[in-house]
Amino acid sequence: MNRPWLPERAVDEPLACSLIERQFPDIAPVTLKLLGVRWDNTASLVNSACVFRSPRRQAAVDLLETERRLLPSLALQLPLPIPVPSWHGEPSDAYPWPFAGYPFLEGRTACDATLNEQQRMNACDPIAGFLVKLHASRAGDAKSFGARPDALDRLNVVRRTPPLRQRLEELNRLGLLDNLPRLLELLDSVQAARRPAGTTLVHGDCYARHLLVDKANRLCGVIDWGDVHLGDPAIDLAVACSFLPPSSRSAFERIYGSIDEETWKLATFKALQTAAFIVSYGHDAGDKALVEEGRTSLRYLAT
Repeated sequence: MNRPWLPERAVDEPLACSLIERQFPDIAPVTLKLLGVRWDNTASLVNSACVFRSPRRQAAVDLLETERRLLPSLALQLPLPIPVPSWHGEPSDAYPWPFAGYPFLEGRTACDATLNEQQRMNACDPIAGFLVKLHASRAGDAKSFGARPDALDRLNVVRRTPPLRQRLEELNRLGLLDNLPRLLELLDSVQAARRPAGTTLVHGDCYARHLLVDKANRLCGVIDWGDVHLGDPAIDLAVACSFLPPSSRSAFERIYGSIDEETWKLATFKALQTAAFIVSYGHDAGDKALVEEGRTSLRYLAT
């Protein structure tokens, strides 16, 4: 199975401590706790007060720089907290790429919270309200801060369907799917979706691992903005197809506004991609919570 999450360069704890203490002596000495190893970045909690993210591949460097320029302004416009870069690490002989630190946002990722269906339904209005504000933000301003068009062609249905079909079939062979025929039928049904647009500021990777919930399992933040770009709103609306129960669509649209069926098709396609991918990744990484989150998304999609 293709494993694009493997790093080009890993940052272990001793290196992370050294980099931070050398460039930011005001927060030394550093005590560090690994928060998560993402596809593009390693995230560590420093002194229980801030989160530092270090790229794991060259392609993530420009994404981190876009976050640095864009997020401080964007945070003022959104109804939920997002990370705001406050420490800007420079490349050095020890590590060739920039890295960044953010004040810690309280909460845990929604996939680690093991939310029940009612708790997911409770997140419907906050998610819809958040995406309304994000998608209404001025694309011209975002572009001036470095937001770019979708260079990865994330919603190219023709190009991305064959590897997605292959991944679903592989998950089925591993015993991680119980609804393959329905999922393939669903994949076939979105092949005629409209061409994606590219004029809306989108998070780009809005799913359970990037949603924070508080101790009462209420939505309290949206993290990991490395995929932010000017693209099609469907790429974020995928969260309504995968994280929220199928019965939530009308409630979601009451807050977000009417969404045409072609946009829902594109959102469904993106949701299928993300769900299959996180089951693969979670299985490979031994992350049972992530596997179960992906399987829940696939069950919702198959309904």
